[in-house]
Amino acid sequence: MTKVLIVDDNEQDLYLAQVLLEGGGYEVKTAANGAEALEKARLDPPSLTISDILMPVMDGFTLCREWKKDDQLKDIPFVFYTATYTDPKDEDFALNLGAARFIVKPMEPDVFIGILQEVIKEYEEGHLVAPREPVEEKPVYLKEYSERLVKKLEDKMLQLEEANRALELEIAERVRAEKERERLLAQIQEQAHRIRKTIDAVPEGVLLLDADGRVLQANLTAEDDLAILASAKVGDRLTHLGDRPLAELLTPPPTKGLWHEVKVDSRTFEVIAQPMDYNAKTAYWVLVINDVTQEREIQMQLRQQERLAAVGQLAAGIAHDFNNIMAIIVLYTYMGLQTPDIPSKLRERLHTISRQAHRATDLIQQILDFSRRSVLERRPMDLTPFLKEIIKMMERTIPEDIELKFSYGTDEYMVNADPTRIQQAIMNLVVNARDAMPKGGELRIALSKTTEADEIRCVTCSPDPIVGREWVRITVTDTGDGIPPDVLSHIFEPFFTTKAVGKGTGLGLAQVYGIVKQHEGHIGVTTKLGEGTTFTIYLPALRAHRRGTDVLKAETFIQGRGEIILVVEDDATLREALVDTLELLNYRVLEAANGREALDILTQRAEEVALVLSDLVMPEMGGQALFHAMRQRGLTLPVVMLSGHAMENELKSLQAQGLAGWLLKPSSPEKLAQLLTQVLNE
Repeated sequence: MTKVLIVDDNEQDLYLAQVLLEGGGYEVKTAANGAEALEKARLDPPSLTISDILMPVMDGFTLCREWKKDDQLKDIPFVFYTATYTDPKDEDFALNLGAARFIVKPMEPDVFIGILQEVIKEYEEGHLVAPREPVEEKPVYLKEYSERLVKKLEDKMLQLEEANRALELEIAERVRAEKERERLLAQIQEQAHRIRKTIDAVPEGVLLLDADGRVLQANLTAEDDLAILASAKVGDRLTHLGDRPLAELLTPPPTKGLWHEVKVDSRTFEVIAQPMDYNAKTAYWVLVINDVTQEREIQMQLRQQERLAAVGQLAAGIAHDFNNIMAIIVLYTYMGLQTPDIPSKLRERLHTISRQAHRATDLIQQILDFSRRSVLERRPMDLTPFLKEIIKMMERTIPEDIELKFSYGTDEYMVNADPTRIQQAIMNLVVNARDAMPKGGELRIALSKTTEADEIRCVTCSPDPIVGREWVRITVTDTGDGIPPDVLSHIFEPFFTTKAVGKGTGLGLAQVYGIVKQHEGHIGVTTKLGEGTTFTIYLPALRAHRRGTDVLKAETFIQGRGEIILVVEDDATLREALVDTLELLNYRVLEAANGREALDILTQRAEEVALVLSDLVMPEMGGQALFHAMRQRGLTLPVVMLSGHAMENELKSLQAQGLAGWLLKPSSPEKLAQLLTQVLNE
């Protein structure tokens, strides 16, 4: 197949020539200028070259001159194909350079193909005319060629400059038109400003008054407010709003930025006025009215929640140190009970210390629950079998004169919850119901589902929107004396109790409230004196019906096998207690007072250490920083965290990054032994 090289910087001309020749059965290669054509031809010589004249980098005449100088290419026919140079002198110059033909665009395709076939035939038969001998006028040709080349470039530059000026004029005109449009738009907006300022100010009521107090305009909210505050409508002249004269409201408020307060019956409004001067003779007033009745009620609820949060913050602050102290007591009591042949009286006293320590721990847990600072261990769980087990256990402690009933539907009541905390909440409500029926009665527990937002009757929780969600509803109903109105508003407050001194801490319902809220739920109460009380818990339903795996309970001691455990704890007494306990469990122990000391030990003895048992909060470097530092150094040995703080987010985050496990202080030796064995076995 005959190979043809086409050289042209015009992509359209190049494409058309390529299509034409390929359609005629030629193998075609292309180049955008003379320099590129020479490079390609020397690598793969063609049978024929067709070139334009005016091109960047290297023009066609220069290409032809270099072509004929090249021993490899000089015998290959060279054809000029141009629409730019049509003067007979151009053709003569081209032929003097050694071109086989000089073809002027445009040309009929058949004629063009025919000329090329003639050239190829002449080449194959050796009849190509040899390059003409240079004539004396050749320098003249070169000079004229250079002058015309410069002239055409100048013409091209002039065309580009003219196009650029036209474009600049068009852009300037568009900018001017845009500015004019913006000016007209601003003018229209200014004309509509007075109306839009009134109508669009929702949801507050907005009034436009003239200097005489006549209502010129009002949005829908303002019309309702006017009916309540002054029994007036648009067009009426106002003299007062609620319990305040209008003249008193059309003045700056007592303190800058504050609103005037207006009361009507049990409702409260806030009003603020702003003068608007349309011209020198007439003054207008814009009044904004805000019904804050519900907002004030919410503020009261929020203040109550802030009090709860303050107590919770205090509790969390002391929990760490308190739990450290209790951890020491629990661990040393355990070790004391493991001592063989101790007197029975001493053993009884140690058991008493252990029981009281756990009571103290439960008290701190109650405080952390109501302050919503407990660490939850949630998992998918079906409440039906869960509540059945609780009721079976409670039946043994409920007096015989109280009838306990449990009802539920055919649904699967799945929630994502912490079983221990939910059990605590239910048991607190059951104990309260039992205490409300000293003479006996009926205690009913029921499970159901709902999506109705208006069924929530919450005394102290904020009115969170719950529309569009499915809820699992747990109700605990008693037939006792009911709750008096003056007590009802305080029932969820911590340390509030109506029981005799020594009969209750006042933390039961506060703990229930905190547990429910920490599960993103709601708790409500309805009561009637002489007829009883119903507490209702709403927990978000879990759509994916997945059952959680049972949590392994540590009921027995599991001894170690002599593994080395690095204990990291800043409290020296607690660290000593942990070391003694671990040695009693048949572990060998290394000690560090903080994360930095632990890293120093691991630098020397990392291969010997089987597990790191670390406190979470420590000076210099805490457990979280220690964990990250270990991973950065490539130390992958398991880490178990101990914490006296309720730091759920931190612990969950570390667990997602590979933390082997964690325990809250004070932890029983049984749970500690079980967790260590589980982690080491894994």
